[in-house]
Amino acid sequence: MTDKLTFRKGGIHPDENKHLSENAKIKKMDVPEVLYMAVNQHLGAPLKPMVKAGDRVLRNQVIAEGEGVVTSKVHSPVSGEVIEIKQMLFPDEIKNDVIVIKNDKKYEKVANTEQKREASFDKEEFINIVKNAGIIGMGGAGFPTQVKLNPPKDKSCDIFIINAAECEPYLTTDNRMMLEFTSEILEGAKIVLDMLSINRCIIGIEENKKEAYEKLSSENKESRIEIKLLKTKYPQGAEKQLIYALTKRIVPIRKLPFEIGIIVQNVATVKAIYDAAMFDKPLTERVLTVSGLGVKEPANILVPIGVRVQDIIDYCGGLATDVKYMINGGPMMGKA
Repeated sequence: MTDKLTFRKGGIHPDENKHLSENAKIKKMDVPEVLYMAVNQHLGAPLKPMVKAGDRVLRNQVIAEGEGVVTSKVHSPVSGEVIEIKQMLFPDEIKNDVIVIKNDKKYEKVANTEQKREASFDKEEFINIVKNAGIIGMGGAGFPTQVKLNPPKDKSCDIFIINAAECEPYLTTDNRMMLEFTSEILEGAKIVLDMLSINRCIIGIEENKKEAYEKLSSENKESRIEIKLLKTKYPQGAEKQLIYALTKRIVPIRKLPFEIGIIVQNVATVKAIYDAAMFDKPLTERVLTVSGLGVKEPANILVPIGVRVQDIIDYCGGLATDVKYMINGGPMMGKA
């Protein structure tokens, strides 16, 4: 193993408590009877519903999209009927238009989706694949991925960083994904390198995930990809801190990473890029961690977009004790 890297100053060492779920393999949650699809799940131009009450939708069908460059799309994870479109209050205390879909349990999908893509593609086609898949940053910010992968033409990027630090206490999603989708993540990295003509990828992993570090290192046969160990310290996974730790480059104030030749994506986002590029699979589900002493069965779960928090808690055996707070996100950056 190499020396462990970190940022220059500061940082804290909160209790990790990752032991509660770090060994829990990812389980696929049963899709509930009704899904509540938020129209706006990203940073950028707002989306508009492309369906109305009474419409029948297919799995992977676009049900909301927007105009402009910084925008995304929302796809239905199921086939079924649109019951209504209404406003709901979300854990971030923001009201959002929601497309309510009744699951018919048939899972009839849009033709040619979720099957191996036979044709090759160039950079422009790749960017459109990512955009049409509705992929947004899955590390928390929700920024449309196709925008980060397509910096201004006068900006040349030479390093692609995959953020696998997962420095938030309790969270073990990225750790499990690296262990269970190792080859997909490495292939996703290679796709990005090829499409963007970048010759160096660095995957940064905190030292408390040594099993994932070792698995990625042993399976990686690509000389352009490096796997680096980071010191376990919060906020090691913050973009600017991560960039400095891995490259010693400094992102100027009010500037973005592409200004210093770097593109950063979360490890789960890279897996989603692989799924879209290789199998024409839009982003309709994600892995998340449910943890803490307040839940009976801490777990890492693959859930469909649009599932209720209550459904997730029920899937994990319900609440174990009198719960004072339920935090959406990690304990450092989440909201109670």
